[in-house]
Order: sequence, then structure tokens, then C-alpha cells
Amino acid sequence: MKKIKSCILIFFLSLSLFAFEFQARVLPIYTYFFNGLCDVSVGSSLSFDFSLLKFRANDRLLISGQGTYLNMFENGINSEQYIDFNIATGYSMRLSDRLYLYPELIGGIWSINENKVNNLPGETGYFYGARLSTEILILPELSFSLFAGYKSLNTFRRPFAHTVQGGLSISYNFSKGLRYSSNVEISNEDLQPLFPVFYSHYIDNPFGTITLVNNEEAAITDVHVYFYTEQYMLVRTLVGSYEKIKQGQSVDVEITALLNENILTQLNDSITTGEIYVEYKLLNKNKEYSHTLSFTTLSRNSMTWEDDRQAATFVSPRDSCAQKFARQVKSIVKSSLRPDIPVNIQYAGALFCALKEYGINYVIDPTSAYSDNTGGLSIDFLQFPYQTLSYHGGDCDDLSIMNCSLLEAIGIKTAFITIPGHIYIAFDSGVSVNDAPSMIPGGRYIVDGDKVWIPYEITLCTDTFDLALKTGYSQWNKAGDNAALIPIEEAWTAFNAVSVPESDTSIMLPDRNKLVKSFKKLVY
Repeated sequence: MKKIKSCILIFFLSLSLFAFEFQARVLPIYTYFFNGLCDVSVGSSLSFDFSLLKFRANDRLLISGQGTYLNMFENGINSEQYIDFNIATGYSMRLSDRLYLYPELIGGIWSINENKVNNLPGETGYFYGARLSTEILILPELSFSLFAGYKSLNTFRRPFAHTVQGGLSISYNFSKGLRYSSNVEISNEDLQPLFPVFYSHYIDNPFGTITLVNNEEAAITDVHVYFYTEQYMLVRTLVGSYEKIKQGQSVDVEITALLNENILTQLNDSITTGEIYVEYKLLNKNKEYSHTLSFTTLSRNSMTWEDDRQAATFVSPRDSCAQKFARQVKSIVKSSLRPDIPVNIQYAGALFCALKEYGINYVIDPTSAYSDNTGGLSIDFLQFPYQTLSYHGGDCDDLSIMNCSLLEAIGIKTAFITIPGHIYIAFDSGVSVNDAPSMIPGGRYIVDGDKVWIPYEITLCTDTFDLALKTGYSQWNKAGDNAALIPIEEAWTAFNAVSVPESDTSIMLPDRNKLVKSFKKLVY
């Protein structure tokens, strides 16, 4: 039977803590009796308050069980003891983050014990009254208040006394103190797919936003929001700091991330989870909140053509395969250079010959074409330079990336040229603007600032170098204002070049003698 009673008691205590708010108040109290019943009356009240309903920001309707004990003193008479028990109902009204106004209506029974020493009879009866408290929160669960009240004491036959009372109180909210919970929340998640090749870009550029909502009972301060995904991050990234977020206010937080190179091992699209951590203070109390995010991480070959500069991230002079190919070609033809043609143009021609001997082909990919995706958010598949060399071919964007990487690997600056439905390249002639008319064959060049660029149609890889240069320049002129030149070096300031460990692969270079023979026959 005792076990059953204990279980019932534990059940109701748990219910009081978790089903609704439960707090206790201790009220040191001074009471004045208008009918002169005593000179001084001091004691205290104990109140157990239950909050069932909330209104507005944090207004609460409370029902309380209360008891009061007083010592009543009068000259020449030993003290008498007064006790009462009552039920109260009150409304805690929020005036500010820390200040509440709390009116109560009270009613119950009272009793004054018999004083045999002074031959004073005991009395008992009922009472009703009201109390008004001004409550100040120190912590979410701890508060102090000043209060004043009135009671009308009656016996069951007649009125007995009118009293006023006042004092201080301290209250502790067990539900808030023992049941830890955070009342901030994350809503309106708007996360874009994560592109592995842009992992360094996400340090300063967000890939999505979330909305942080403060549903706490007061403003929160010193708010710090962090993002972390264990798979691709070593440390949490601070994505938002706020000195204060008011109660009920929401803020939009942009999600950035300090990702590491492990993300470049992502070969297929997958769902990735991350965590949002929120640290803040509520009325001087430290609190935390975490929320799980799910988003798509694309394969490392994925990109969109929303911004053509993004393709520059695939252009890597550090691609080991491209480095070996370009530097060996440069070494082979170095002793066969002509004095009448700019060196950069000759090295570009040498790479053209080497790629033709190697067997590079222009292959249109109907499922991933620049012409179908340009200017849009559709996901395109772009090859790293080593992949195009390994596969012996690619479409226009793959060949542009590979050729720019080869040229950059031997110190020649490059650029993308975009015209409606097509992308190809240009390279720095190495000639000054003043010398260009006399030194560049056919006058096929573009002046941009202090550089003289040579347009180069890389898809004509099985034809002649001369035709590739003529076609590149012709397309530029024909496109007019619809043509754009994007220097790779400038694009890298927004989208850093990346390379992957797999780029250190072996390929069979063209025969040295055949390459030198083809190079010497080049027409510029």
C-alpha cells in the first residue's frame, strides 16, 4: 500500500512539473488589524502556484493553495497565533522583460488559537480579500516581489476584523528550474544544394538562410548562432551574432561554412546533415538550443551556369596531370621556337599539336551541355582537367577548362569567352597593346585593359591551329555586345581553383619526334 501511495505521489509531482508550471512562494508578511485586535502582527505565507494557461507573450493564469501563520502581539498579553488556509486565483501580467504585475483574489478559512494565560477565547471563520504584487525576475525561475493586500475576516455569525498586509516575497519556479527547455526555434529553412568545388567560397558566401524565432518569455541577449557538419568541418562556424533579439522577434540568419577539402571526395549526390547551435542569455541565464538541418551535397563535378565565372574553379594549374602534360610539351618544343611569333602563341600552338597527337576529341554531351544550361540553375557536370585528358575528350566547357589549365600551368594567363550558347577561351599573347598590330598574325586579337588576348576555339581540336584562332576571333566579332571575356585570374578571386588527389594520374604523352614535327609545320 505504501508503494502505491509513493507511486501516486511521484506521478502527481511529475505531472505538476511537466504538464504545467509549478512554483512556490515564501511571503514574509506584516498584517495590521483595524479593530485593534493586536499592536503588531508578523509572520509569513507559503503559496504553491500552478499555471495552467498562458496568454500574450508570457501572461499566466495561476491557481494557488496558500497558508499563513502570524504571531499577534499586544501590550500586556502573550502572543496569539493566527493561521489561515485559502485558495487564490491570479493573473500574472507582463509589463516588461523583467517586470510583472500580479493581482490575486483570495478566500478561505482562518483561526485564532485560544489564549488560556490571558483568558482569551479562540475564534474561527472564513475570509475573502485581494492581493497585488509587483514581481521582478532575477532569473527565469527566480523572482522577488513587493505586495500589499486586504482581508475581511468573518466568523460564521458576524464580521470579525478587517486587515491590510504587506511585505516581500521570493518565488522559485520548479518547472523552469528543473525542466530545462529552450523556447527559440528555427523556421523557414531555405538551403541550396552544396557544391563541393565551391567549398572555400562558402566561407564568406551563404548557401542558404534560416529564420531564428525568439519564443522565450523575454528578450534574449548575447546571441551566437553556429553551423557545423561533422562530415566536412573541423570546427563550428559562427554564422550570426546579435546583441539582443526581442521577445517574439525573428531574424534571418545566412548560413556560411568553413568546409575542408574532404568534401572534394564527394563522387555522388547525397543528403547531408548539419547542426545549428544557438547560445544565448535569458535574464542572465545561459541557455542553448540545437537544430538539425538536412541539405543536398552534390557530386564534386557539379556546377550551375548562373554565373559563368564559377567554371574557373575547375581551372587548376595545380592539376598534376595537366602540369605534367603542359610542362613536358613546353620542354620538348622550347628549342624549336621561332623568333618572329610571340612565345605565348607558339606554346599555345604546341599544346594544340600535342592534344591532337594525343587524341583529344570534342564530344557533345546531350545531357550536360553549356547551351542548355547557360544562365540557369540547372546542374551541369563539368570535368576536371585530368578527367578530360584521361577520357580523351569532353564538351566545350570541359575542353575550355582543360586548355586553360594547361596554359596556366606554364604561366600563360587565360580567359573564358562566352557567346550565346557557347563557351571557349582566350589566352594572353604576352604582347603589349602598342606592339600587337605588328606582331600578331592576321590582327586576330582582343584588347582588354593592358592585355592583348588571343581568342581560341578549342572545339576545333581535330582541325588546324590556324582555323581555331580564326574561328575564335570570328565568333567574338559576330557576337558583338553579346560576347563576354572573363579573365580566369579575376574569376579566381570569387571562386578559387581546386584540384583533387586523383589528378596525379599517368597518361601516355605523344611521341617527341612527331610533336616537334607537327609543331614546326604550324601555321599562325
